[in-house]
Amino acid sequence: MTLGADVVVVGAGVSGLVAADTVHRAGRSVIVLEARDRVGGRTWTTSAWGAPHDLGGQWLGPSQERARAWCATLGLPLFPTWTAGANALEIDGARATFYGSIPKTSWLALAEVELALRRIDRMAARVSWADPLAHPDAAALDATSVASLRDRWLRTRAGRALLDVALGAVFGAEARDMSALFLLAYVGGCGGLRRLVETEGGAQQDRFVGGAQGLALALAARLPAGAIRLSCPARMVNQDGAGVVVTTDDGPVRAQRLVLALPPAARARIDLGVLPAAAQQLTQRMPMGNAVKVFARFPTPWWRDRGLSGSGVSDVGPACFVIDDSPADASHGALLGFVTGDQARRWGRAPEAERHAAFAAQLTRLLGDGPAPDAYLEQDWGADPWSGGGPVALGPTGALHAVEGARFAALGRVHTAGTEAAYAWSGYIEGALRAGERVGAEVVAALE
Repeated sequence: MTLGADVVVVGAGVSGLVAADTVHRAGRSVIVLEARDRVGGRTWTTSAWGAPHDLGGQWLGPSQERARAWCATLGLPLFPTWTAGANALEIDGARATFYGSIPKTSWLALAEVELALRRIDRMAARVSWADPLAHPDAAALDATSVASLRDRWLRTRAGRALLDVALGAVFGAEARDMSALFLLAYVGGCGGLRRLVETEGGAQQDRFVGGAQGLALALAARLPAGAIRLSCPARMVNQDGAGVVVTTDDGPVRAQRLVLALPPAARARIDLGVLPAAAQQLTQRMPMGNAVKVFARFPTPWWRDRGLSGSGVSDVGPACFVIDDSPADASHGALLGFVTGDQARRWGRAPEAERHAAFAAQLTRLLGDGPAPDAYLEQDWGADPWSGGGPVALGPTGALHAVEGARFAALGRVHTAGTEAAYAWSGYIEGALRAGERVGAEVVAALE
């Protein structure tokens, strides 16, 4: 039996659900196909410890207007990320503490990093994420790795290490994994690199009281009963004069229009037929970053009583960045570490006990002797079969030229959503919402 609707959406993450909600509110029928057994995509909240902890995306910044508007509409309260106290720094095995967003290391390294951040943000302001190839130096920038820029601009090892930590936390990647054009376009679309790495006033300022997956759950609840089909991956898409047919393990689904709300690499799992060269390159040339989120639980957030924020940066690892992830009511303490890039690729090969011991040892180095963690959680997004990594798709050298025109364009009756398809705040919940709203409106207009 063939199911049918005006629109079928593949992917029940935030972006796909917003697109579906837009279609539904316009009076059109919609079916959402989701390969996982849950909605949320790269947002996923667990309550394994009796309180919500986000295994995926989790923060909102003050300038992320659409996400905040949706939270107000859906009644999802936020609370500020804990920042009171001193932050910890570990570079070359030496520990220090500092206040504010810029770690205190040698004056030369600090000067280098400050100048590099200003230079990146100044250059990024002139590169469009929607059309990066319009920049007059696009060819040279796309042929240059971020590692090459880093080594050209930063002479001290500490300065380079601090920039690498920032890149790991934002992209789940090493500097060599991205082109300079990709970096500049990406951070320009988010208002600058400084905004992305800061907590107060930055992208990590606020958290969801009930966890970020609550956004997807609330959006899903607005759709008609039966509109979302879980554990139902799309396998093949065929277009004809009447519409599209999506083949699934449960049978075909016919619609007039299709929305693909997936990261670029995930689209390669679906047979989309013969594609233009740039669209094929999109699935091949923009891989996901590598990120593991590791949580350590404590009876209380004991570091707060010692005047520490729980935040720390490290070039030693395994986590490049640690932050206080305790619930809003501080019913227990939790520290979250981001293991990224090369460290993340090695992480899954180590035994679980060894992984947890390494993280506990790092917390002791950063925060001093304290109670031992009484439990751990971790989510390796590189091992996730449907995302294939995280937090966002990357643009290696040459990639943006190879995929010219394909990142946002429709392929006949197939439209592109997902956070990577946002014109601003790509890689964030904000970007996912913006892309979903844009594509939802685009599809509704196409149906008229």
